[in-house]
Amino acid sequence: MYRKIGRLALGIALAVTFLMSGVGGASAHFNFALPDEWSMGVAQANDVELIWGHPYEGIYFDAPAITAAGVVEPDGTKTTLTPSQIAVEGRDAWKLSFTPSERGDYIVYADFETLVVPEEEIALEDHVKAIVHYKVMGGWDHSTGQIIEIIPLTRPYGLEEGFVFVGKALYNGTALPDAPVEIEKYYPVGEAPDPLPEEPMITRETVTDENGVFMFTLDEPGVWVVCVAHTVGTQGGYDKDIRGILMVPVEETFPPEEDGGDLEELTAAVDDLKGENADLKDRVSSLEGLLWASVAVALIAVIIAVVAVARARRE
Repeated sequence: MYRKIGRLALGIALAVTFLMSGVGGASAHFNFALPDEWSMGVAQANDVELIWGHPYEGIYFDAPAITAAGVVEPDGTKTTLTPSQIAVEGRDAWKLSFTPSERGDYIVYADFETLVVPEEEIALEDHVKAIVHYKVMGGWDHSTGQIIEIIPLTRPYGLEEGFVFVGKALYNGTALPDAPVEIEKYYPVGEAPDPLPEEPMITRETVTDENGVFMFTLDEPGVWVVCVAHTVGTQGGYDKDIRGILMVPVEETFPPEEDGGDLEELTAAVDDLKGENADLKDRVSSLEGLLWASVAVALIAVIIAVVAVARARRE
């Protein structure tokens, strides 16, 4: 009993420590990018927020500094972007803004300074990118030239839930084999599932093959954070991971289920119609029986009348 009480007290103490330090549990930290628009129909400014935190739980922290940022245009041209500091949910974050000049796909990217994360006993240096579509396809598989990045082999937009995504990890422009890849869905603040699932269901993981290629299933609509990591030494007494992060938006199944009707409801409606049809057949059968009985009675009445008239004439 005393052991149970001791473990409970220790658990409460750890939870309080996490809350006081602003840490939201054991799931991984990521720098992630959220454009105002993932698919643009008008050539206007598109702001991209860059946030540091737990995307699944919707918990944010102060973001590290950006060391370089830019956008790769559809023809492969790179343009430098200047980040501006903003506040998101009371935390320091960054914003990049660009306006498309030609139709095609734009890759917005940002490189962050290394940040030591004591609660995870690791130092992290993130290199993030997000792909924005403008009217026509073209340029979504360009390289940003970042030290580490994910090149999509599946077009990273126009994807429905249930699609398989395939990507290739590069480090210094070369395929990165046997590298861990983490996949985590983003939820806006206050919209995370309650209660939260177990940690393995929050941050999923796969690994690249000998060619740096990996794949996984996008089983839910929403925005996904895809992160490949490579350990390159130590910093601050911890292993240092350089990470390439790609944002992948996923749409709901088209057409939506409500437009096509629910299969169970449709089946129930068919069963109801069958039942009503059976009742109708029974009623028709009953009416037919009654009709024939009425005809029979009428015929008998006619015969009796004829017989009666014939007897009366004889008499």
